[in-house]
Amino acid sequence: TFHLRVAKGDLLFAGDNFGCGSSREHPAVGLAYAGVKAVIVKSVNRIFYRSSVNQGLPIIILPQAVEAYRPGDNVALDFEKGELTVGNTVIRFSPLPEQLMEIFNAKGLVNFLKMK
Repeated sequence: TFHLRVAKGDLLFAGDNFGCGSSREHPAVGLAYAGVKAVIVKSVNRIFYRSSVNQGLPIIILPQAVEAYRPGDNVALDFEKGELTVGNTVIRFSPLPEQLMEIFNAKGLVNFLKMK
């Protein structure tokens, strides 16, 4: 029933090797289409990571954030500052490269390339 609970702008927290399995793009397409703002993971399958970039879905590798998160926590993600707030804890990460953010802001690689 994930599709009934997910809302535009949600952050998804996931564990190790997220996206492992089939190398098809459909899971990344589904999450992006559902409006997931980003996926916060302990680790990620590299093919899934690439598919997510293609779909405009940011994947942030922050194991400590996944460990800190509890259902119901207030969370906020600031890509420009490289900060994720989980409850009362601020976790910093390296801001994403400018070109990668341009792809995410364009909602995917194809849209980004069309704008060039």
